[in-house]
Amino acid sequence: MSVSTNWRLTFRFEGEDVTDFDPLDYYSVRKGHGEVEMHNPAHPGEIIREECLKPLGLTVTAAAEALGVTREALPDLLNGHTGVSPEMAIRLETVFGSTADTWLRMQVQRDLWEARQRADQIKVQ
Repeated sequence: MSVSTNWRLTFRFEGEDVTDFDPLDYYSVRKGHGEVEMHNPAHPGEIIREECLKPLGLTVTAAAEALGVTREALPDLLNGHTGVSPEMAIRLETVFGSTADTWLRMQVQRDLWEARQRADQIKVQ
């Protein structure tokens, strides 16, 4: 298993079976703002590829079939070109055992981090 320095994965077991996992992210303090910010969080597609497909030996085709999506749609998610929608989060929850809330939190953290990278370009009155 490979995990970037931005994440700690917590697994829940029933006997020898993993029933759920919760990726916990590490935060850093934004200088001068007094708030916490994720430091370059992984795109959920990367987590799906590295922590779901690879350990199970699933091909993209097999995973797409299990998730009920097209073979063309899944690579877009895995490569970070699209995000996790609420519907996809439910599919991931059903197939891989994590919660839909966890997948959506990961996506929102990534989206917010990307928006903050271009915050100086956001015009407000």
